Amino acid sequence: MVLLRVVGAAMVFLAGYSSGRVLSASLRRRPGELRDLQAGFGLLDTEVCHGLTPLPEALARVGRALPAPGGRVFGEAGRLLESGTPVSEAWIGAVEAFYPSSAWTGEDREAVASLAPVLGRSGREDQHRHLLLVRERLARQEAEARAQRDRYERLWSYLGALAGVGVVLVFL
Repeated sequence: MVLLRVVGAAMVFLAGYSSGRVLSASLRRRPGELRDLQAGFGLLDTEVCHGLTPLPEALARVGRALPAPGGRVFGEAGRLLESGTPVSEAWIGAVEAFYPSSAWTGEDREAVASLAPVLGRSGREDQHRHLLLVRERLARQEAEARAQRDRYERLWSYLGALAGVGVVLVFL
């Protein structure tokens, strides 16, 4: 009977700790996702402004070059463009399709979506300037995300563990 109680208490504690880790998962993922987006916008800048690649093809290439989370935004936008969707609608559609499964905040989504009205509608220099501005904004948000991760990730883990200990103490 004592062994059963100890095993049960250990399971409850581990469940609480795991819950805290799950809650902090988006804090861990967000800096990497923002870093991937910055890399994607850098690649897009190279493709469009220097390689003179048509926008649908450039987006598809960037989508294939990036890891899954960030690459999906660019790949989906390229796919929508190839199917005849206007540029701004394709970009917004891709951002909105990815946002629910991402670790982005509303501010991150706004930064990425801000490119929609200007993407593909102006000359190379203007495109370059807008892509650079989005990359700089995402770099600032990545630094903020790293600081939040460092500050709050352990807190959520500890709170989960303490909740597990609290439940164990209540039922023992």
